[in-house]
Amino acid sequence: ADAVGMGLQARALDVQRVTASAGLAAATQVAGWQLDVQVQWQQVLASQGQPWMARYTAVEAWSALDVSALQRSHGLVGLQLRRPLASLGWLSLGWQQRLGSVAGHGASVHWHGRF
Repeated sequence: ADAVGMGLQARALDVQRVTASAGLAAATQVAGWQLDVQVQWQQVLASQGQPWMARYTAVEAWSALDVSALQRSHGLVGLQLRRPLASLGWLSLGWQQRLGSVAGHGASVHWHGRF
């Protein structure tokens, strides 16, 4: 039986870039909670490379994929609250905001149990 399908095929991506990174992290105790704060920034100083070409395997037309985010600077701001819960483990609540060309945000809740 013949198999029919469609997939994405891409050639190797060759990109060179020079970046400068800076960050700051701080932590303190607040009412029994551990508060962690982080701020990061990555500045692209130079970037070069060819477009990343891809095609569907069933179609012979190649086209460029968007990799422009690799050439742009971006940052991150994050907060995390952690608290031990008796001898059961840790509860962690987090929030992050991405800045710059890759903007977005996220929240997290984690439980780290002990055995």
